[in-house]
Order: sequence, then C-alpha cells, then structure tokens
Amino acid sequence: MVSPYPSCFTVALKGYLSSYWPLTHVSRLLEKERELVKDVQLRTAYRVYLCLLKSRTASAKDIQKAMGFPTVAQARYHLNKLVDLGLAKEGEAATYEATERKFGILRFFFRIRNSILPLSLFYSAFFGLLTLVLLFRSPSIEILLLGGLITTKEIADTYMFYAML
Repeated sequence: MVSPYPSCFTVALKGYLSSYWPLTHVSRLLEKERELVKDVQLRTAYRVYLCLLKSRTASAKDIQKAMGFPTVAQARYHLNKLVDLGLAKEGEAATYEATERKFGILRFFFRIRNSILPLSLFYSAFFGLLTLVLLFRSPSIEILLLGGLITTKEIADTYMFYAML
C-alpha cells in the first residue's frame, strides 16, 4: 500500500516554494532568458548581435557589408529585431549601439575592446603558468602530467567556445 504522505508533502512544499519571493523571481528571470535565447540564439539575429558587439556602434550599411547581406533592408530588419528584444539601441544618424547582455553561451565570454574572449582562455593561461612555476620550483613528472592535462583541457574548452561563436 502506497502512503499518501509523500504527495501531500510535495504539494505543501511546492506551495511554500512558490510563495517564496527570491525563488519565483529567479525562475521568472530564467524564463525571460530562455525566451531571449529561443528568439536570438543560433539565428542570423544572433550573428548580427555578435557583429554589433564587436564594432560597438554601426549603421545598417556597415552590418550589411560585414555580414554579407544582399540588401541594407535585410540588415535593418535584423537590427530592428535586436532593438525590439532590447539587445540594441537605435542612435542618431541611423546608427545602432549594442546593449551588452549575458545570455546563453555569451555568459562564458567577456569583451575587451573589440574582441570577445572566452573565460577559459584565462583559465588555460593561469594553469599553464602555474604548471611552469611549480616545475621550476620542484621538477616532478606528476606536476608536469597533471598541469599539462589541466592546461590541455582548458585549451580544448577555449577552442570549443570559439567554435560556438
């Protein structure tokens, strides 16, 4: 015979958690991010957003040339879509400026000037330097193997993240 207590407990716990404000707030934020990722990720608008992020401000003509669109209207369509999603602002003289937001795979990247770099690049540099320092301090095959393995893994992650862009 199955006891009714687990289902009653589950219902009570769900009611308590749904009334707890921070959890519902976080779940609403995650839902908004899922919608944004669904609207933008892996589409032409996402590539236009990356192009706009790299150049900071650009006109529709600049985006058309950079993306290889046949017409300016196509670039303007995608830029207006980004404005509607809150990922870009339309400035004066028909220029667009990227609004920097972290969503989807972009959470693992940051921007320095006109470059978008993955965080794993710095992890690989850190572990590589740490391995070299430890090797010079006390040479050991274990340090070389462990440090080399971790550094190689981070370099592979960096390559994978660049491939996703």
